[in-house]
Amino acid sequence: MKFAASHAIYCAPMRLVLSVLLFSFHSNLLAAAGARFAEVDRFWADISESVSDGDYGAYRSAHHPDAVLVVNGASCSMESAHQAFRRGFEDTAAGTVEAGIEFLWKQRSVDANTAFQKGAFRYWSEAAGSTYSQYTQFEAILVKGDKGWKLLVQKQYKPMTREQWDALIDGKKED
Repeated sequence: MKFAASHAIYCAPMRLVLSVLLFSFHSNLLAAAGARFAEVDRFWADISESVSDGDYGAYRSAHHPDAVLVVNGASCSMESAHQAFRRGFEDTAAGTVEAGIEFLWKQRSVDANTAFQKGAFRYWSEAAGSTYSQYTQFEAILVKGDKGWKLLVQKQYKPMTREQWDALIDGKKED
């Protein structure tokens, strides 16, 4: 009986130490994941700011040099898309157009150097009393390098309705 009692006395502190270590490790993992999500959230906030400010340079620099845009099954370099978007950024910067973009997420996965996100964006613009809004489902792959997070691939799907967008806001996820 002495052995069993002394074994229990020595095992109890070990269990406590192991529990504390596991809790600490788990807490550190959660904190690291939270920090990574915050970095990626900041990336998307910077995209939004570049659109609303008409800052073409900031928008362009958020993309990886080899970035690809896929729309309706057709792909092109993001550089080609940038050229198509340039005029809208210039008009926004000049104040003749107001524009903005906002993002909603259905699925997000972020590790130390890569991120995959599936969701939707709402792009809107207003000029000379005319308003335009577009709701689009999309997926994005980001990579993190020496200069921070960069968008590598954006795949856009069919446009959404306002009702589908509102359902996402209300937490009703549709695929």
